Amino acid sequence: MTRIRRIEPGDREAIRELIAGTNAFKPFEVNVAMELVDVALTQKEQDDYHPYVLVEDDGTVVAYACFGKNAMTTGTFDLAGGTSW
Repeated sequence: MTRIRRIEPGDREAIRELIAGTNAFKPFEVNVAMELVDVALTQKEQDDYHPYVLVEDDGTVVAYACFGKNAMTTGTFDLAGGTSW
């Protein structure tokens, strides 16, 4: 069984592997994505980025998605993510 939940500190390396493993992002984009992960993990009160993971029963992170407000727009959002399959 899988479930969706907000990210936790222990998910950080798995998230990096998923993002980099898509080969859709350049190295600097992976770094930016990880900066957003760090913001979400360290600034719980922030409301700009909403990161989630899909985890198996054993705790294995198999997918990641992050959505957030698109700067200098009204009512538009960006979505980025990755999966292990």
